[in-house]
Amino acid sequence: MDDKDRAGAVDRQAAARGYETRDANTRGVVGFLAGLFVALNLLLFGTWWLFRVYSVVDRPPAPASSFASERQIPPAPDLEINGREDFLNIFTKQQQELETYAWQDRKAGVVRVPIERAMELLLEKGLPVVPSGTEGQSTVGSLAPKSRRSAANAPSAALHEGSRGDDQ
Repeated sequence: MDDKDRAGAVDRQAAARGYETRDANTRGVVGFLAGLFVALNLLLFGTWWLFRVYSVVDRPPAPASSFASERQIPPAPDLEINGREDFLNIFTKQQQELETYAWQDRKAGVVRVPIERAMELLLEKGLPVVPSGTEGQSTVGSLAPKSRRSAANAPSAALHEGSRGDDQ
């Protein structure tokens, strides 16, 4: 019998039985498991050694004073427990400040005026006007509102009076 004939006969017999008749290579499986065990242990030992080296290298220097090593804990955060209620309280307080009269500085005579009344007063008196390009005049009188300034202090009136004086 030839090797091909023997192999074919074994295959026919195994096919007839319905299962594998040869055993697995136990020596190869045990050798693989032993190699895997050694490789994993070397990897774990190497990792442990690496962590030990880095833990020694990364140590902070000794503190300059004995109080430097004490840890200072920051204050706790201010948390809003009733956010909507807090917002409404602040909003009503701001609205009250905008809509009521009150003393800002009693000694200096500064009063807080409601915003609606302040806008009305601004419309009545007007904004202060700063003259542009007039030399020799003091700016104190020109900073007063229009209704309080006299015609003689107005820049346009002063220019017209000067030109009349030259003509005469």
